[in-house]
Amino acid sequence: MGRRTLPGEREGGGRTGALSASRTTVVGGRALATGLALLATSCGAAASTGGLTPSQPWLDSLGDVFDDGFDFVAPLRSILGTPWFDEYGAQLERRLDESDVVAVVALRSIVPPAERGFGAVEVEVVEPLIGGIERGAVLHLDVVAGSAAADRIVEERPHIEATSRFVAYVRLYADELSATRTHWHLSPDDPDLVNTIRRAVGPARQEGGM
Repeated sequence: MGRRTLPGEREGGGRTGALSASRTTVVGGRALATGLALLATSCGAAASTGGLTPSQPWLDSLGDVFDDGFDFVAPLRSILGTPWFDEYGAQLERRLDESDVVAVVALRSIVPPAERGFGAVEVEVVEPLIGGIERGAVLHLDVVAGSAAADRIVEERPHIEATSRFVAYVRLYADELSATRTHWHLSPDDPDLVNTIRRAVGPARQEGGM
């Protein structure tokens, strides 16, 4: 069975990517659950690579959480108390477990792909959250020509540009030619989301250590 589509999220998924980073420790489900519980409590009250390289192979089973796409679930507290909140939390846990880089980013440009090859979603790192990426680094998240992701980006471009700041989850991998590529997902920058991530990850992962 396929997963449900969250509010503010489009169905379907493509694949993309170019970036890099060293793999770090896995986020414990308990820590994330604690962060989400704290969020629920507070809400209830009123290819540029940055010099990073992949260390894990790509797994097709990750395609639903690194779909080379955007969701527009914001503010996060808007889904509190709904069935979507638990599903969002499960997706967030998987993204934090499997991401090489997580960061608050600002959109710089969208370059549509040519008939063949890659376009890019170009973003600048505003606040690193996981991995060894530096503040101010410019990341080029490649968009594959002809993919479902490329079609969605064309359709959603006005909304993407209006949102402008996101939390980026990036999984690195090496392609057949050993070039560093990425699969990724972007969610709107939201203080509740960022604080939940901070509480869920330790200092070692924030700095890119093992």
